[in-house]
Amino acid sequence: MDRGEVELSSSDGTVFKVATAVACVSKLIGTTLEESAEKERIPFSNIETETLKKVIRYCEHHKDQQAPKVKRIGQAMSKWDTEFFDEIRHGDSNLDSLFRVLVASDYLQIDSLTDLCCLKLADMTKGETTDEIRLLFKLESLHEHKTAFRLHDFLRWLEPSEALSSLLKQEDFLGLAWLILYLLKENLVEVTPLVRSIDFSDCKLSPQKFLLLLGCLPKSVEELKFGRSMFDGEGCTLLCGFLKALSDSGGEGAHVPSLRRLWFDGCNLDDEKAKQLFPSLPKELEELNLEGNREIGSAGWGSLGARLKGLEGLKKLKLQSCNLDDETAKQLFPSLPGGLEELNLSFMFSDPGCA
Repeated sequence: MDRGEVELSSSDGTVFKVATAVACVSKLIGTTLEESAEKERIPFSNIETETLKKVIRYCEHHKDQQAPKVKRIGQAMSKWDTEFFDEIRHGDSNLDSLFRVLVASDYLQIDSLTDLCCLKLADMTKGETTDEIRLLFKLESLHEHKTAFRLHDFLRWLEPSEALSSLLKQEDFLGLAWLILYLLKENLVEVTPLVRSIDFSDCKLSPQKFLLLLGCLPKSVEELKFGRSMFDGEGCTLLCGFLKALSDSGGEGAHVPSLRRLWFDGCNLDDEKAKQLFPSLPKELEELNLEGNREIGSAGWGSLGARLKGLEGLKKLKLQSCNLDDETAKQLFPSLPGGLEELNLSFMFSDPGCA
């Protein structure tokens, strides 16, 4: 056989003669040929014929081109790549062909194809409801097929905390964000690093949708950041119910997160919301950020003072740019935990009209 070619065989023994330069788009094949220069045929018992054919076609097109780089979810593909994935998806209502290409590209170490498969999957969830996402990814059967669950490689592509925060800024990707949280919460996939922080501060979701996401928080989450939209309508009541349930559980449930850091900066909290929120703060709390909540008055701060007595592990309390006057401070400060390491009181104004 011409040394400029290599034979690749699929799971049923079908043989493809492929130019070596094309085959070496796969890092795995390139390494195999380097380690065994005389090897003329490389068998792939785990890759079906149609899938291998698609992968080879991709490699043929990209062998002389710079590999496409996926930098963000929602990124546009080239015309050729778009048509390539449209052909894969044609008549593939349950995504089997796309997932086979994803798994094959991951195994063959064709990083650009793996990334594009994941980008396509992410794009397909845009605008879908959570029920549609469940149907699309066959979530009903997850527990029966845990070890073979096909989204595992997809989620490995994501930097979990950063990806979630990015997705949550776009309501169209709510379904995908929910899906990722659900899988992590149920321990159906493993990702590195673990999801420790989720930033909801730029979300424009309804409180009900917030609650849907909060109900799927994985145990590894320690920090949540909220914005004003969380406190629209009945949002404060829903959030307090969620936090109270966590506090009552003590963070010891099998899938219950133990929240250490909560950020409510710029949430426009007033006395009524503060009196609802502060008693619900989890006892494991180590950092509380209330920066910029200048509508909280003496009643709200009094509620915080009462709760601080039970937050013995609190180490950081950020109250900068809050409307905290001398009298309120005298009521609040005696309740500060003995282990408090940082108290930020910068830019304090007793007159709400001050700037």
